[in-house]
Amino acid sequence: MMRKLILYLFLIFVSISGFAHQTNTSSTVLIEKDDSSWILQVSASLTAFQQEIQLHYTETPYQTPEEFRAQVLQHIKKNFELLLNKNISIELTGGMVQLGHETKVVFEVHGLPNTIEQVDLTNTIFKDIYRNQNSLFLFKQNFIKTKFTLNAEKDHKLTLVTRDNEFIEQTTEEASVFPSGYIAGFIVLAGLIYLSFCSTKERHYRNP
Repeated sequence: MMRKLILYLFLIFVSISGFAHQTNTSSTVLIEKDDSSWILQVSASLTAFQQEIQLHYTETPYQTPEEFRAQVLQHIKKNFELLLNKNISIELTGGMVQLGHETKVVFEVHGLPNTIEQVDLTNTIFKDIYRNQNSLFLFKQNFIKTKFTLNAEKDHKLTLVTRDNEFIEQTTEEASVFPSGYIAGFIVLAGLIYLSFCSTKERHYRNP
């Protein structure tokens, strides 16, 4: 079954292959299939995976490709967190590692609700690689296909909200208690009050 899933992903995402040929670039693809099941694919250069594994598993260095694959799966599970609608966690199962210059890792994803209102994602899989950039592709049935970027500047975290069948990145400004429109209005109001005060004060001096 997993081999069919690998082929399925390959046919769909052949257009985005090449993201992981450099050590500091990687891609994460989360896709909903026709049967409403989900798949997660993480792609990066083999060198990127090796650097992370050698750093985090110094006490138990791998001796065989099988041990390396097992540590890769464990590393991803520890460093990929997905929270839906603020309180629903997901589970990754059936991991498979396809080694190569561009190494791909595929999981089956369980626990996603049918209705998604908010996505809170943390991806620190490659956080130790200098200037790493992770491209997130999120494909949900009947939703606009979207791409986002995670990096150190964002602390490898991303919050998305749904709007009109599309995932929208929630920025700091949007999450603020005082939206930018209110702040701008407040500044204008303060300016008008100040000008009115100055005008009143000037008339007072002219007419003691």
